[in-house]
Amino acid sequence: MSAALMAGCGSAPPAPAPAGNASGAPAATALPASPAVPPASRAATGSLAGFFPIGAYVRAPPYFGLWKSRGINTMVDGTSEPGWNAAAVRDGLDEIRAPACNPARDAGNKHLLAWALQDQPDDIGTQVPFTKIQQTYRAWKRAAPSIPVYINFNGQLNQYDTATKASGLSWYQKYAQGADWITADLYPVNSGEGDDLGLIGQEVDELRQIAGRKPVFAFIESGAYDATDPVITPDQFRGEAWEAIIHGARGVFYFRCRSRPRSDMT
Repeated sequence: MSAALMAGCGSAPPAPAPAGNASGAPAATALPASPAVPPASRAATGSLAGFFPIGAYVRAPPYFGLWKSRGINTMVDGTSEPGWNAAAVRDGLDEIRAPACNPARDAGNKHLLAWALQDQPDDIGTQVPFTKIQQTYRAWKRAAPSIPVYINFNGQLNQYDTATKASGLSWYQKYAQGADWITADLYPVNSGEGDDLGLIGQEVDELRQIAGRKPVFAFIESGAYDATDPVITPDQFRGEAWEAIIHGARGVFYFRCRSRPRSDMT
């Protein structure tokens, strides 16, 4: 884990601004709008009562308005940079992001739903030990106890400890001890498994085992990640979203990135 993350300061910069939609890429189908709940009450209590986050992963601020028009109410895993925050406030969007350099400064931010830990700390390629995740969690909670902490796992949920080789449910539960909101990112269509959208429901079931009574969420693919990947259809998109919801997800987040040539393939 970087020193900046341990100090609660910033995160990766937003993805490059999209150059436009690709021909044939489906438009995202917005889920029903969330009931109107004052943002201050959500941020103060960390409660999801009456609110269903519908997020987009790491957006450049100039495109917040576009995503809001698609039915988004939350920006996910953004930065703590003032410009990013100002854009979210301007467009009436809630945030899941890294803390400010001084996490205590975020207390009372009515647009902040949760603080985001480093993405996929379980992944064997970029692993952060669960002990450090728990340490960061305790530090952030001392600064602002009411702000939930969000963690996102590799969607396969099959990683292992690179030092001890530990794996499985009990290992993931140690990571979950360092977070309040639990999610993972699995993309069946991009992986060539578009005929088995039930994988999303299975993922949510596994997350609920890991999380216990903590709320869980799911990422939904909204475009082809790479030029050679299959393009998700509107029916597949709806199927994934409802699989997540039926199995107990308390929010869904759209992953719209593409590595090349455009960053937004929704």
